[in-house]
Amino acid sequence: MSSGKRCITAVTRTQQSSVKHKLDVTKFDESCDELIVLDVLESAKVLTGVPIHAQKLICKGKSLSDPHQTLKDAGVKAGCKVMMIGKKTNPEEETNIKMIADEEKKTRNSEKNQNEIISEVDGIEKGFLEDGLIRQACGQLLKRHAQCHEEFMKLKKTNDIPEEQKSGRTKRKVLIQRLQLLLDKNDDIKLRIEEIKSKDKR
Repeated sequence: MSSGKRCITAVTRTQQSSVKHKLDVTKFDESCDELIVLDVLESAKVLTGVPIHAQKLICKGKSLSDPHQTLKDAGVKAGCKVMMIGKKTNPEEETNIKMIADEEKKTRNSEKNQNEIISEVDGIEKGFLEDGLIRQACGQLLKRHAQCHEEFMKLKKTNDIPEEQKSGRTKRKVLIQRLQLLLDKNDDIKLRIEEIKSKDKR
C-alpha cells in the first residue's frame, strides 16, 4: 500500500453497457497512509468521467459506501474485481442539479419564516398579545405572509428540467409538491390572520 498504487479490475456499468477497465488506484489523499475507497472513486472518475456522487461501488457483493474506509478493511485487494455503477452527467445537468439544491435551500429558509408566522398567530389566538396591539401585529404578519407567498410562487415557476435529465426532473417534481403544500398552508395562515383582525374591534 505504501507505493500509493494498486491494480484493480473495475467493471463500469451504465444504462447502455458494461465495460471492463484495469484500474491503477492512486492515493489522492496524501494525509492517509493507506489507500481508501475514495481513492478508487477518484481513479474511476478520471478513467470513466463519471462524477463521484454518481458512482456506486460494489465488491464481492458488498457496497463500498464509506469513502474513508481503507481498502484493506473493505476487503479490496490487488486484482480484485470492483463493479462501478454510474452515469455520466453533462454540464447542463450538473448546473440544473445545483440550481435545484439552491432552490431547496431557499425553500427551507422561507418555510422557516412561515413557521415563525404560524407560531406568532398561535400566540395571538391563545391571548398572549394585548388587545390594543392585535391589529398592528396582524398587519405586519400579513406583510410577512405575502413575502413568503411571493417566494414560494417564484420558486414554483422556475424553468422545467429537460425530460432526459431524469434525476433532476425527479428532484424538481418533489420540490414542486413540497412548494404546493407550503402554499396551501399559507392560504390557511392568511385566513387565520384575517379572522383575528376581523374580531378585533379596536
